[in-house]
Amino acid sequence: MKVLEKLISSIEAELKETVRRTEKELMTLFPSRLSYDLLTGQKRYLSHELDPPWDHSGHLFTKLGDARFTIEQYGKVGDFFEEYTGNSIASFVSGCGLFYETYEEKYEGWMEEQFRDAHNTVLQSKDDEDLSMLTRAAFGVDSFDPNDKDFLVDDLQNTFDELEDFSFLHAENLRMKISAMDLRFVFKLGEKQAKKRIYMEKLRMEQRAKQIELEKAAFNKLWSLLEKKYRLVYQKPFPKRIEMPDYAAFKKFLDDHNVQNWERALIGNYAPISFSNSVTFKLTSPR
Repeated sequence: MKVLEKLISSIEAELKETVRRTEKELMTLFPSRLSYDLLTGQKRYLSHELDPPWDHSGHLFTKLGDARFTIEQYGKVGDFFEEYTGNSIASFVSGCGLFYETYEEKYEGWMEEQFRDAHNTVLQSKDDEDLSMLTRAAFGVDSFDPNDKDFLVDDLQNTFDELEDFSFLHAENLRMKISAMDLRFVFKLGEKQAKKRIYMEKLRMEQRAKQIELEKAAFNKLWSLLEKKYRLVYQKPFPKRIEMPDYAAFKKFLDDHNVQNWERALIGNYAPISFSNSVTFKLTSPR
């Protein structure tokens, strides 16, 4: 029994250290995330003017000339947390179908997820001998299925008070701590990294746009040739839509004309005819 108590005590201490370390990591990551949202997000307002009698969800809107966040209007981070992200959440409440997510809910959810992942990682990192001992003490069985570690970890957290997951409390406490911070100070801490992220996203978008332009050029050349061959073989244009029952014949045509896999992917993405989802998958997935 002393061995079990020592094991549980050791894991409990490790979990406490993990909470401390995770909180420190989140405090390091937070400024750039906040700065990114301030630089890229839109200021939204909630209106109930158009609500029908049966649903008081309201709707979010932006104002012309007031669509961006102005850093100077917020004193504390908590003031900004009251703003809406633009995401809606099913309420499951009669008479109000949707709730609208605030930045407070967004960040607290993110923090809770990080704490929970860290907590579970500690428990799942225990070797089979330790887990077998915990399993035996909790459920009276001598072994466990290594493939069921996720389920076992959940059960152990619910059985031993020392191993219980309090991620929601850790997240709430950290969110309250961050809410009291000066927003402009936190923004300055993360501004450089946030602007770098924005630049890299813009660069990737430009690169993707150039790639799409090249792909479309290659497709247009290929498709023009295939259209002529199809008319020559079948004495009619391509069908307006191709479903799976038609795919075998279409594939045979592509095979007969030595259309390569990368060219089929172009057809699946850019052809001016409609494909079912299954056909699109066949065309765009490498074989």
